[in-house]
Amino acid sequence: MTLEVERTGEHAFVGRNERGAEVRLGRKGAEAAFSPAELLQIAAQDGSAREPAISELIARTRETHAQLAAIIANGRDRLLELGSQRGGGHRQLASDGAGTSLTESPEGPLLTALRDDDSHAAHDEYLLRLLESFGIHNEPLGGEIFLLDPELIAVDGFEELKSGPRQVCFDRRLALARDDLLYLRGDHPLLRTAQDLLLSGENGNAAFLVDDSLPARSAVLEAVHVLECVAPASLNVERFLPPTPVCIAVDTKLQLRPAFTPGERALLRAGDRVYDLTPMRKVLATLIPPMLERLRKDTGSACETRISDASSAAKLLLDAEISRLRALAEINPAVRPEEITALENERDQLLAVLPSARPRLDALRLVVSPDFLSLRR
Repeated sequence: MTLEVERTGEHAFVGRNERGAEVRLGRKGAEAAFSPAELLQIAAQDGSAREPAISELIARTRETHAQLAAIIANGRDRLLELGSQRGGGHRQLASDGAGTSLTESPEGPLLTALRDDDSHAAHDEYLLRLLESFGIHNEPLGGEIFLLDPELIAVDGFEELKSGPRQVCFDRRLALARDDLLYLRGDHPLLRTAQDLLLSGENGNAAFLVDDSLPARSAVLEAVHVLECVAPASLNVERFLPPTPVCIAVDTKLQLRPAFTPGERALLRAGDRVYDLTPMRKVLATLIPPMLERLRKDTGSACETRISDASSAAKLLLDAEISRLRALAEINPAVRPEEITALENERDQLLAVLPSARPRLDALRLVVSPDFLSLRR
């Protein structure tokens, strides 16, 4: 019988025979190993005394094998959990009134996001209205299936519709059962193209609305600012501070109107009403500037809070990752000091660039009472 011995470390060896059996040799008391003295002692005993010693050797081998198998199984499960993002115990950022912290999520972030997306079925109407604004009409075919017709399309760029009408749905299960349907969700290229065209265009940048539910001689100015942070792409600053809309409304008394929403009736009739505000230039020139100034001031305060939260989130997450790598480097020589240094540099650059984020005025809407139109001075 052939026996091969390989040295695996100081005072550590592995012996293998041609059948694939393996035994680890080391100093007496070494974990998961037998000392040469123990094996020689067993070999020197006669048959009657050798049998209990061999039984003990087999029992120790089984115990060591069970321990190693448990370690391997737990490590493998952990890797699968991290890779699939479907297991429990994932750390994620949570924000509350006291600040931002790392918490353990019972589900992976990917699974949580998918379930969140499926639960927002009420957004389907928005998606259809979005496509309608570019001349892509929809026709319900029943069973949660719609037909998108690009016959009157007003712009280029919708590759999915260049071959003609397409059937779409918003239900994940239906899309999995019917591969001929387009499954429209927020990140679908068709909808991303439509949203990019909408956000980059001038349509909707300024709006005027008459709301019958407002008190007499009143007006509310709504402003939508977008908080943006310009930074090198390598920092991926959107992880902590993506372009964020900040919506604030103020009335003619320069009082904030939190959670202001125009009446439903006014919103439904908005598309049917056309107004000429030319005769009201003097009124608007007197009314709008102080309201805009108040909006800019309060928008700045709201943005400072969001920037502070983003900086705290970045510091918390990257500090935890740096600590993890430092602890891992003490037991794993494969973790290089350059990796820790790169992560520290990334943290420092993020904390330096996040405070430079600035709000950009994106849209205004003036909502007035019906008698407002009678003002001329």
